[in-house]
Amino acid sequence: MAQRGEKAPDGMEQACVLCRRAEADPTICGRTFKKLGLCAHEFCLRFADNLCQQEDWDVGLLGFLPEDIRRAVDRAARKDCCVCGGGGATITCQEVDCPRSFHLPCSLKGRCVTQFYFSFRSFCSEHSPRQSLDAAPEAGSRCLICLDAVEGRDFYNTVGCPACKHAWFHRECIQGASEGGEFGGGSRALLAAGDSKLLVVVCAMAQRGEKAPDGMEQACVLCRRAEADPTICGRTFKKLGLCAHEFCLRFADNLCQQEDWDVGLLGFLPEDIRRAVDRAAQKDCCVCGGGGATITCQEVDCPRSFHLPCSLKGRCVTQFYFSFRSFCSEHSPRQSLDAAPEAGSRCLICLDAVEGRDFYNTVGCPACKHAWFHRECIQG
Repeated sequence: MAQRGEKAPDGMEQACVLCRRAEADPTICGRTFKKLGLCAHEFCLRFADNLCQQEDWDVGLLGFLPEDIRRAVDRAARKDCCVCGGGGATITCQEVDCPRSFHLPCSLKGRCVTQFYFSFRSFCSEHSPRQSLDAAPEAGSRCLICLDAVEGRDFYNTVGCPACKHAWFHRECIQGASEGGEFGGGSRALLAAGDSKLLVVVCAMAQRGEKAPDGMEQACVLCRRAEADPTICGRTFKKLGLCAHEFCLRFADNLCQQEDWDVGLLGFLPEDIRRAVDRAAQKDCCVCGGGGATITCQEVDCPRSFHLPCSLKGRCVTQFYFSFRSFCSEHSPRQSLDAAPEAGSRCLICLDAVEGRDFYNTVGCPACKHAWFHRECIQG
């Protein structure tokens, strides 16, 4: 009946058509949706192979069309779960040529990894990514959430703080806390992404016995900052489960804006944004050293990339006009003036002193050649 989307007999809970479970851990499978004779868990929908979500989340089940869901169930009918051995496994390992499939509720028991962000990728136990730390829990180490012992170098069930390298957590404790909102919105995605931000926050709070404020600010998917200077990054847009700064969108490599600015985020399609994030996953910022740098220097053959909020500190140049080009500190264009600020010259906006011939932070009027400004003052 579940496979056909039929109603369960009175008093019997209707099963999810994708994992075939009526009861499943909400920290793994998410909320249950029932509509149009179908029943499915939120994350069973998101992780199912080749099941695409519509932009309008009000159609079907959370934006997934009933006919697409039924096709996903039909495709999975011949796939057995590599964990429990049962049929109808709708999730296949994303490793190239790996045939293993599994049900989402079986993932924890089977030590599979499901990444709760962007493209919602899944991996079997053999190909699942692991946290890489040059440290291990000492004898007697305990989870800072439940206070039970952690398991040595088992970096599937045990997660370490990448900052202090002395705080340890059970994966289930972190996931359960994030699902319950104890560490603010979006923490589940950060954990699954392997992002250090959540773990550092949790580490500091757990050691103080604190909770994060309700509604922790969602970070921009392109620069990974929840808080950034609006004079550099612009306005923040949130839609379709994504959050991004206006100029992070405009400067990101190969991210094209549609003519209709009402679609997606400011005219940038969600699938294009996710692809930009995926492409940047292997690029480190030349300023802060962090990963996920979505902006690359426009100089031919220059490999340097950076996050937009790091541009000022790294003396990179971002041109906020026409094609929104960006340059690293080595290749950034400089203003060429046959003049320099005299001793005691001040910025005409803030009236503070300007810095001699430093034509990155100091900008001169090309007409009179006597008026000087701080770059930050002009941009602000």
